[in-house]
Amino acid sequence: MLNKVILIGNIGYDPEFQTTQDGRPLARFSVATSSTRRDALGEWHKHTDWHRIVVYKETTIRWITDTLKKGARVRVEGKLTYQRWKDKGGQHHRISYIVVSGSHGKVEQDPPQDPRESPSNSTEEIIENSGDEDNFEAFSSEDSSFESFQSNQQFQQ
Repeated sequence: MLNKVILIGNIGYDPEFQTTQDGRPLARFSVATSSTRRDALGEWHKHTDWHRIVVYKETTIRWITDTLKKGARVRVEGKLTYQRWKDKGGQHHRISYIVVSGSHGKVEQDPPQDPRESPSNSTEEIIENSGDEDNFEAFSSEDSSFESFQSNQQFQQ
């Protein structure tokens, strides 16, 4: 069986560095990927998806520390993982994230795009995380923001 995700997009915030409860280092950040579509009236509309990235690979964490900042264009290969939990009110939650660890993936700085590339494939524009609920469809909690995800203690394994 294969569980592999490849994303190319822009980092949404400077990577954060932490340690797990058992002392393992980790880095986490978000990556925005965008697509454009033409509606029935012929107008173009842009849609941005946000992806949560968690890196456990120590050599990659050191490289991220020295190299990557908000807005950097990256290529991420990793494993799609889901986390489920129940909050104090009994409401069930589920989030997804891409895990880069050991032999499961890598993070690379992606070279600038060829300007001749079509608009539907473009991810050059850096999209700010506005907290808009449409960008975070995976959340079902009262606070649908990415900040809620970041502060979630369940995230630290």
